[in-house]
Amino acid sequence: MQPIVDGIEQEYGDRLTIQRINADKGDGPAIVRAYNILGHPSVLLIDKNGKERQRFVGPQDADTLRKAIEAAFGQSDAGLNLQPAADAIPPVPTLDAQRVSLGSEIYAQNCAACHGVNGEGQPNWKTPLDDGSFPPPPHNNDGHTWHHPDGQLTDIITNGEKDIFPQSKMPAFG
Repeated sequence: MQPIVDGIEQEYGDRLTIQRINADKGDGPAIVRAYNILGHPSVLLIDKNGKERQRFVGPQDADTLRKAIEAAFGQSDAGLNLQPAADAIPPVPTLDAQRVSLGSEIYAQNCAACHGVNGEGQPNWKTPLDDGSFPPPPHNNDGHTWHHPDGQLTDIITNGEKDIFPQSKMPAFG
């Protein structure tokens, strides 16, 4: 997808800002959460006010992107901008000591047996087991938990993963 994005950037360079986001570094995690990005690669057409105009998840060809850009923004001189407005990124929440303590207790009672006392997950968590399921992943920076929006994580914890991944052993806690 990189050569396609480079071509789009050359073609629209005077009217379009391309912001490449590494979901693992810098502002990436906050932007992923702010725009509820669920898949990679994702292309979001965002106006200068931070409003999302179009979204693509998965690889796209240049013609599809070109048509979407023209449909969303036209040929105006107002310019195009894929960078979200500064206020579109949510602030870091403050932590309440009592809620953190309660969360630690709930994690210890319900999650630690599978995901590890310190959220380290199980060894070889990326390798499927004989039954097709995967060992529980870590919840630290080594895993992928933080890539998912809060709503998706709440749904997985509440309902388990059977609907998403039938071989999953993640139980429902709702």
